[in-house]
Amino acid sequence: MKIIQLSCAIYLILSMQVTQADTLLFHESFDSLDQMQVNGASAGSAWPNIVPGVVGNAADFSNSTRVCYPLQGNLDLSQGTLEFWVKTPNANRLGFFDIGGLGSANSRGIFKNADHIIMEVKNVSNSFDQAWGPAPIAHDDRWHLVTAVWQIQGTQTNFKVCWDGACKSNYDGIVSGSNPNPAGNFCVGWVGWYGFSRSQIDELKVYDYVKTDLAILEYFNGNTPYDETVPVIDLNGINTQILQIGQPYVLQPVCATDNRDGDISARVVTRGLVDSSVPGSYRLSFNVSDTAGNHATERVRMVYVLDLSADSTSRAFDYLTSTMDQYHTSFHIYTDFNSGANHASPSGWMGYTDILQVDPQWQVNCYSGLTCFKNIWETALPSWVGIRWLQPDSNWANLAAAGFDLSGATKVSFYARGELGNEPVEFVAGGVVGTYPDSLQPEASTGTLSLSTDWTRYEIPLEGLDLTHIVSPFGWLVRNDPIFYIDEVKYDVDRRDRLRFLQSFTILDNKTEFPLLNTAYVYDNALAMLAYIARGSEDDLSRARLLADALVYAQENDRHYNDGRLRNAYMSGDLYDPAPSTAKLPGWWDIQAQQWYEDEFNVSTHTGNVAWAMLALITYYEVSGETRYLESAKRMGDWVEQFTRDDRGAGGYMGGYEGWEQTATNTTPPKKLLYKATEHNIDLYPAFQRLFLITGDDVWRQRAEHAKTLVDSMWNNTEGFFWTGTGDDGVTVNRDNIPVDIQAWAVMAIPDDLRIRRGLVWAKNNCALSRDGFSGFDFNCSELDGVWFEGSAQMALALRMNGDNSSRFYRSEIQKAQTQAVNTDGRGIVAASHDGVTTGFNWEYFSRLHVGATSWYLFAELGYNPYWHQYVPDPVATTSNDGGRTAMEPFLLLLLLSVFVYRRRISGSR
Repeated sequence: MKIIQLSCAIYLILSMQVTQADTLLFHESFDSLDQMQVNGASAGSAWPNIVPGVVGNAADFSNSTRVCYPLQGNLDLSQGTLEFWVKTPNANRLGFFDIGGLGSANSRGIFKNADHIIMEVKNVSNSFDQAWGPAPIAHDDRWHLVTAVWQIQGTQTNFKVCWDGACKSNYDGIVSGSNPNPAGNFCVGWVGWYGFSRSQIDELKVYDYVKTDLAILEYFNGNTPYDETVPVIDLNGINTQILQIGQPYVLQPVCATDNRDGDISARVVTRGLVDSSVPGSYRLSFNVSDTAGNHATERVRMVYVLDLSADSTSRAFDYLTSTMDQYHTSFHIYTDFNSGANHASPSGWMGYTDILQVDPQWQVNCYSGLTCFKNIWETALPSWVGIRWLQPDSNWANLAAAGFDLSGATKVSFYARGELGNEPVEFVAGGVVGTYPDSLQPEASTGTLSLSTDWTRYEIPLEGLDLTHIVSPFGWLVRNDPIFYIDEVKYDVDRRDRLRFLQSFTILDNKTEFPLLNTAYVYDNALAMLAYIARGSEDDLSRARLLADALVYAQENDRHYNDGRLRNAYMSGDLYDPAPSTAKLPGWWDIQAQQWYEDEFNVSTHTGNVAWAMLALITYYEVSGETRYLESAKRMGDWVEQFTRDDRGAGGYMGGYEGWEQTATNTTPPKKLLYKATEHNIDLYPAFQRLFLITGDDVWRQRAEHAKTLVDSMWNNTEGFFWTGTGDDGVTVNRDNIPVDIQAWAVMAIPDDLRIRRGLVWAKNNCALSRDGFSGFDFNCSELDGVWFEGSAQMALALRMNGDNSSRFYRSEIQKAQTQAVNTDGRGIVAASHDGVTTGFNWEYFSRLHVGATSWYLFAELGYNPYWHQYVPDPVATTSNDGGRTAMEPFLLLLLLSVFVYRRRISGSR
């Protein structure tokens, strides 16, 4: 797993600058009436009662009007922060704080309506703006923190209000010309439109500067009088379990701890069942709450029941196939937050949405997967609210090219549950009218359901209905104030014929591993495509064709480029949506920022990834004979030549380009990567050479030799290994890091150069290790901190090509990892033997199932050289099968010369 630095799209928000010293101007503890009078307080019709508060005592305004203090010296009208703790008794409209008499010109106030905290600022003309708190108010007889910030910039007053440390990302109040009389008062518990405060207020403070959102949150977390810390569930490193069919299942222990309650493992609630008589994957979820009612983040353990007597290569192919099909046996609306499976977005908010809240990545007591969708609408008003999933975002049937053809579906199914039970919710599909309406008219509906607290499966029948144009495949409506959850919303349409890429890694946590949730790397998918070609069954070649078509589509339908390049990654799931009709790039929606983000590496183009796509397409052309795949590979090769060719030093090709495309909103063009990687040029040599052998065009041979010149220059003949490449000057050798993969890849890519076989001996002597119960190879050969199974498979294949019997040993170690490594499923291969295996570069590998590692293992087992679409036999078995560090025998080199018919057109047969 590559953990890469996240470089996100820039978005602008109104910033507020600190211009004065950070000073606490005013502090009212409300500990006593005497103390309040010392602070300059004057009462309204009566003084408040003194009651227990957050710190010491508090003021109870239930039977009073207000307490006022001089504005002069206690509050800065130009900028500041106001914070106080409040306990609101009910849903009535209440006032808390006032400057200048709210309802009058030049006034400011903080109050609540039935649902929210609101800050209101009026100008000299009595026109106003409001800033609403980010969440509905809880009437729970608990203390809550209200924080308000403001600053005048020019003639405008910018402001916002926060609730329990949570603030919006921007300042949603801007009013011109607001300046209350500085000789006046500010009042707490005022009489305004909504009458007496009737609330308890404590620890009121005024600062002469604008607190940051982080400082506000830290203050709340450090001063809340309640236990707000969630307990933690520990699966003791057992996130997955492998079970032979028929073997009794034994639940492995789970630990749960809380900062106040200590060990609460006995309170863990386990949901899910395992039927060991039926092969498949089973989800067990673990939940716990402490005595204060704080819920832990749900933890999930997957149990895989399978036939372990099946050969390991078949199980590895099963992993690739299940990964390829995981989102395409149905048409998903919601399966996990930010999943590549999802279609449409919950962007059609309807009704009284001011207090509607959703959490699309809820992680407590979900039905399946990693997340479920939580909906909150709490109001005392007679009203209604709803959400429509729309394609694309916010499209109320106004775009001609939008929508899905879901013909053939007989139902849309989903799971739902309520928070308390008996929540009345109506679920719908279709029915949106507009210029280009849903073909399903009127909407199909469940009618109003009464939800249970248990997950229940529901269906909306669709058989015989017109589903040819659906812009709103799902939605819900409510008319009271429920909290409810939905999960696994999907149509019963088989879509395994659609263009798609395989998600590269199987992740465990939606919130911490989100950059990889829907990421399909081109490199991994080229490998999977070659693995299918290597085995070559009818179904394998059909899958290879889909991946080949996906590569061609991505090249021809980029959202910006039309020059033959590919991005480093695309979104898993469907490669395209009807609108916009371009290849989908991976990314994630940030709920708090309300912003779509993309990773800089994913949207960039690295030369080696383009080379692997070329190799895969050339191979599929050789199998199918269809020229469109050859032409696509040639366009990629032309892009490499035009944009990355380098004549500095030993020549070769540079790293590619990094960054987003240059647009009107992003004026910075992608950065050209000036270094030259040995790895990239190793990949390019056979890609260009094979194009020469196919076309006879000498330009491809020249390009192949240009790449090979750089590779040759990186060979350290004294010690017998390849350096990683050059620095940005294109000349200086990078000696900081020596990866193991290029030692193996060079042998595969340039099989007739016998001298570089010494690199395998060097790798066995310098990069081999045993760790975490496995023997194999590390990524970089200096730290030796973990087994990198992808590189171990590469070495196993290169050793097999070299006639080295230790290939069998290393393949057996990968087979052991297939069933025994942390986080395996008994089929695929994880990237590394433990989390955080270093590479010497700016990423690490983790113990997660990986399409790339699985594909390389298959190459090693099949004896398949993906660079040249060739097969090699296994070495003759000997008693030395322990991965020992031995030198090459001369007779093995003669054997290899007879195996490789190097410079010839290669057929698709084995």
